[in-house]
Amino acid sequence: MIPDKVEVIEKLADFMNDLLDNDPEAITKLVGNRVIVKSRIIIDHSTVIVGEEKDKKFSLGIIGLINGLIDLPMNNRLGAEYDEDGKLIGFRAVDYSDCLKHKYW
Repeated sequence: MIPDKVEVIEKLADFMNDLLDNDPEAITKLVGNRVIVKSRIIIDHSTVIVGEEKDKKFSLGIIGLINGLIDLPMNNRLGAEYDEDGKLIGFRAVDYSDCLKHKYW
């Protein structure tokens, strides 16, 4: 049986949470790392999540790349959740509109 889209995201979130529990420093650094993207193909990609920086440059992180790899519609996403102090506290399935309102990646 093929899992539905939300099930895929939930399994990814569980996997990422296990990694975070086992090595929070490494996973926090990995998830927090961004690279500047110049390619319009990547910036305009339909599933890869690319963020716009203050200087109008675009950046890509591992969560945005994972979301692109699993190729799901924008309303089903893996999100990295941070507390009010900017500390990575976990991963969960999120709706894309939530990502625009909160810091999920």
